[in-house]
Amino acid sequence: MKILKKLWKEISVFGLVLVVFLCLYGYRTVTHVEMTTISQTKLESKIKDKDSFVVVVGKDSDNTTLNYQDVCLKYLKKNRRDRIYYVNLDSESDATKYIQKTFKTSDGTVPSTFVLEKGKVTKQKDGALSYYRLAQLFK
Repeated sequence: MKILKKLWKEISVFGLVLVVFLCLYGYRTVTHVEMTTISQTKLESKIKDKDSFVVVVGKDSDNTTLNYQDVCLKYLKKNRRDRIYYVNLDSESDATKYIQKTFKTSDGTVPSTFVLEKGKVTKQKDGALSYYRLAQLFK
């Protein structure tokens, strides 16, 4: 009988710890969002595969891009079904030429937001957008 009580205590403590960890995981899942960072090669392959998505290109060393990422995260917290990809161009020597070549556009402002449907750019917004303007892209 003593062994049974000890075993029951062990199981109940383990169960309690398991429940706490599951609750913390659920809380993190509900409250935490982030932009999906992809590499330049992954971006180019998504374009070649004719995927439909929204991508922000920018530089992590640029303050405008960092502030715009905060706006994107606020949008994603309220609209969890939407997804925004981010491509960091810090390694690129000339980000403007890379943007012009990859998206076949005449402008190459950092940061820029592109809406691609079936691999083609349907909307392009240069510079950091406000929350309202970003929401308009998804409509």
